[in-house]
Amino acid sequence: MILPEGITGFGKSLATTKITDKEFKVFCHQFSEELELDIVNVVEIFYTSNYYVGELAKASGKVYIIMNKQYPFVAFASKYRNGNIEFIDNTYYINTFSRCREQFESNDRCDIYRILGLEDLEMRVNEEMIQNLNQDELKQIIYWKPQVLKEIVFNNWD
Repeated sequence: MILPEGITGFGKSLATTKITDKEFKVFCHQFSEELELDIVNVVEIFYTSNYYVGELAKASGKVYIIMNKQYPFVAFASKYRNGNIEFIDNTYYINTFSRCREQFESNDRCDIYRILGLEDLEMRVNEEMIQNLNQDELKQIIYWKPQVLKEIVFNNWD
């Protein structure tokens, strides 16, 4: 996977799909309705975070929707606390997300959302992956030394 410029939240971004907090809340609402879950909270995140967190409740516990602020890369988690995320692969959520995408067609944003599974999130960082990042982002990569994709796409760098 080659990451797009601006994914880290540093430097300029070429993103034409930047996600607003309002759009993220709508996304969480539509997704929770499809799953018949309750929206507990759109978690207040650190100003240093480059992602949004939506907390949804189900009978067996909570599920978190994590979305990058610059590009609509989405992942699911079983736990979130103070920037610590326990990502999960859940076929049911991924399939439900696919059905939800059809509902988003009304706002012409359906095709922009991308689910990242554990296999994606655990990809080792390599030169090809970061080739499109800008100089500010590359400086952050050198400083923070992320080892895997999730540490770049969902970061708390300051």
